Amino acid sequence: MQTETGAGEAKAGGKKQRVQDEFGGIYELKSKLAEGGQGIVLSTDFQNLLVKVSRWPDGDPRTQAWRKQVEALQRMPVVDEGLPVVMPKARIVKPRAGYVMELVDGLIPLELLLKESIESFASGMGLQGFVSSGGLARRLRVLARLARVLAQLHGLGLAHGDISPKNVFVSTSHDQGEVWLIDCDNLTYAVRDSSLQVYTPDYGAPEILRGDAGISTYTDVWSFAVIAFQLLVQLHPFKGGELVDQDSDLEVAALRGELPWIDHRDDARNRSAMGIDREYVLTPLLVELFDRCFRLSAEAAKAKHDEALAALETDRGSLASDRTALEVRATHGVAPCLMVLMTAAGPPRGRSDGMEIPVAVRGDDRTIRADQDLQAFDLR
Repeated sequence: MQTETGAGEAKAGGKKQRVQDEFGGIYELKSKLAEGGQGIVLSTDFQNLLVKVSRWPDGDPRTQAWRKQVEALQRMPVVDEGLPVVMPKARIVKPRAGYVMELVDGLIPLELLLKESIESFASGMGLQGFVSSGGLARRLRVLARLARVLAQLHGLGLAHGDISPKNVFVSTSHDQGEVWLIDCDNLTYAVRDSSLQVYTPDYGAPEILRGDAGISTYTDVWSFAVIAFQLLVQLHPFKGGELVDQDSDLEVAALRGELPWIDHRDDARNRSAMGIDREYVLTPLLVELFDRCFRLSAEAAKAKHDEALAALETDRGSLASDRTALEVRATHGVAPCLMVLMTAAGPPRGRSDGMEIPVAVRGDDRTIRADQDLQAFDLR
């Protein structure tokens, strides 16, 4: 990467690293914040601006392909539609491809919210982390907003492609439900399928992990469903079960949809009694939607995969074009409107009489009344 030196500019080794954008703006690079498969995110000498640069030299074909993708991002109508998605403000042109993005104040990665409550469980502190990080109220508010953002993005025919707790930023305040999506390098027009096969471990759809399909709005739906279940129940829907707990080598098979999910209705092999009691955090409709998404779409995807393999082994043709698994997810899975359906579905099981949900799942220093508050969240 290009380096410059000057009087009064001494840093480690007496050098400072700078990059230039398409408008001639110069940014001094500070510390590395994150690193992914395509680029490196760094802070700059501008408080609210970050820079993401390619991992590879400018002449590398991978950098050239990424540059074209960033140029395509700038033509997408995301900013015009006012969506809370961090998009490139300017392209970095020297010394290698990249872009400038604005850091939104007052937000934290959803990963931190999830980590706080799960570590509380693991350390024997029970639900203390769940409650201190906002309880059920905050989680429903965040998920409702995330669902609406994804619905709006998908309404433009765009898939994010890498929905994960690291790429979703939420309000630090427990009373607000602001949500922003970051790391949009792979944002693409892909309602049903694409050639891109990117994902964050634990959140990629089974068909991507098996190489059967690329990212799409449907794979975004799967990632959202995993996040929603994990955030509410405090368990991963596939990794949190007994089979994987006993044999970590089965983790990959579980994520590929080859093992039953932990709340499978008919197959108890990978069941788990851990996590928060479902009746306190899931409505009957949510229970049904999670089961349909994690059971029916995973089973349909595996059947399609097995059929394709059999066809190839017997030289009976190319990969089947049937989209059964995705259609199941679209019509019966946890669709982006899941949280709208949830708030209209009534209180969690066993709490239809207006009883207060136990103190263990309260949040924001107030009691969540199942017959009122679960249906009262503003989804705008």
